Amino acid sequence: MKGDVRSGVDPSGNHWEQEMFSHYGYFLNLQGKDREKLDVYVNPDGQYNKLFRIIQLHPLTKEFDEHKIMVGFKHEEHAKRGYLMHYPDNWEGYGGIEEISLK
Repeated sequence: MKGDVRSGVDPSGNHWEQEMFSHYGYFLNLQGKDREKLDVYVNPDGQYNKLFRIIQLHPLTKEFDEHKIMVGFKHEEHAKRGYLMHYPDNWEGYGGIEEISLK
């Protein structure tokens, strides 16, 4: 949920914390290309019916890692900012964005 703080340890062993600025979760019955549940960010202020798919890369190898779905964002740049604000300024895992449909 927006306002929650997520935390973990990165591959280098460094502890991290991130406040969530969007609601975050996953689709129960949808599996991503990584064979895990498909992650979704929902803009809590969004009243837009567009969907965007972020291509997330593994930050060390730059190879495909997973998709993130962005819901409730006005346009592509808005969705990109909504994704990137959850990562450090030097985040190297962003691999692109595209608008998608429910199909």
